[in-house]
Amino acid sequence: MWTVKDSTVHGKGLFAAVDIPANTRIADYNGIEMTLKEFKLQHGIDYRCTYRMQRVGKIINGKGIENAQHYCNESLTPNLICKKKGLYTVAAVKADDELFLRYFKEYPREYIL
Repeated sequence: MWTVKDSTVHGKGLFAAVDIPANTRIADYNGIEMTLKEFKLQHGIDYRCTYRMQRVGKIINGKGIENAQHYCNESLTPNLICKKKGLYTVAAVKADDELFLRYFKEYPREYIL
C-alpha cells in the first residue's frame, strides 16, 4: 500500500504505492507502551519516534522499531493522521503521492512530568 523512497522535501519519504481511499488505515504503530514517567526516565524529553495516547496518559515508544510514520515528512496540510495506534489517510491519495503528517511540536502540560 505504501513504499519508502527519496523525497524532494527531505531525505526519505513515505509514498502511496496504489490509490488509497480516505479514512484508510495504512499502518499500525509498533512499539513498547509505557507511562510518560517511565519514558522520561529512559529517554528524557526526546519524544521523536513516539506515539502519544492522550486519553490514557501513555505513549508508545517506537525508538529503534520500524514504523511507517518515521518516514513521513511534515506538511501543514497533511494527508495522514495518527489515531487509534495507527496511520490513516484523511483524504484520498493517488499512487506515487508523498504521504505527510503534521508533527506534534510540544506535548501539552499534562505530558510534561
